[in-house]
Parts: sequence; structure tokens; C-alpha cells
Amino acid sequence: MPENSGQIPQATSGPISNDALQSMISTSKALQDNQTLSEAEAHMLMMSMPQLLKELLERRKRMDLIASAVDDTTNVTFLPTANAPRQ
Repeated sequence: MPENSGQIPQATSGPISNDALQSMISTSKALQDNQTLSEAEAHMLMMSMPQLLKELLERRKRMDLIASAVDDTTNVTFLPTANAPRQ
């Protein structure tokens, strides 16, 4: 968006923690089971979905790029991220 457009861009949430993701999974499952959500739970899901879906699409694009760049994907080793559980 151009700086001089006179419009203020919509706010987006920051990084979503693993605890928040787990909470969203539980809340989404409850919704699928026809349980009533609180207003806060519904708001959490609604506000987080665009960022989560964007992250999922970006991850898929990168995985496709990796797969298309190498002949043998079994030879690719993925390093753990900073948030990955220690083994």
C-alpha cells in the first residue's frame, strides 16, 4: 500500500505460539463437535486463520521448491527450528 494513500493498513497478529496453536486445535475440534464456543474463542480463531493459512501456503511453496530442486528428496535433511521440541 502506498505511504501517501491516506489509508491505514489493517493490523495483523504477531507470531502464534505453540501453546496458542494447541488451543486453536482444541477449540476447532470442539466447534466440529457442535459445541458452543465463547466469544473469545471464536474471535481467536477468526483473527488467527489468515496468518495460519498464509504460513501453510508459504511452507507448501518452499517444500515444492525443495522437491523440484533435487532429484532424490530422501537425501534432504531438515534441520530443527528454534521452536522444535528437543529429542
